[in-house]
Amino acid sequence: MPESTGFVWGTPSDAPLPASFDEPPSHGPDDVPFHVGRLFELCCQDAAAAGRALDSFERQGLAELNRLAHLGDATDVRESARIAHAWKGSAGLLQAESLCRIATELEAASAKADRARVAENLGHLRAEMQRCVRYVPSARQALTHLGSRST
Repeated sequence: MPESTGFVWGTPSDAPLPASFDEPPSHGPDDVPFHVGRLFELCCQDAAAAGRALDSFERQGLAELNRLAHLGDATDVRESARIAHAWKGSAGLLQAESLCRIATELEAASAKADRARVAENLGHLRAEMQRCVRYVPSARQALTHLGSRST
């Protein structure tokens, strides 16, 4: 998971998203931001371990969204590259393909010091992270179901 920013909202499930963020783009009912079944498999069908991964992702996601809100449209390419690299790993763990793709694009734009693409991809990253964080409660329910089926 990305390094801790030192900011904690409280209990992750109660943590509000800052009101200044735009709503993420509309997605179809089958278009989930990450694959709970794959996470469950990666955690050796251990629902508790998968739940801890979700908790950590949610905490870090909320903290990063807060940091990104303060970053705004700033195009610090070095910081953008760090953010992108960290979120590629987290996205890979959760099988969050869209988040991983956006982080990869942000990292590439940062490497080329393409400030316009960095700013654009930071916006996409914020929106996709919001979508992932909002999906965590549904993912927890799915894990409960998967965990009960595997015992």
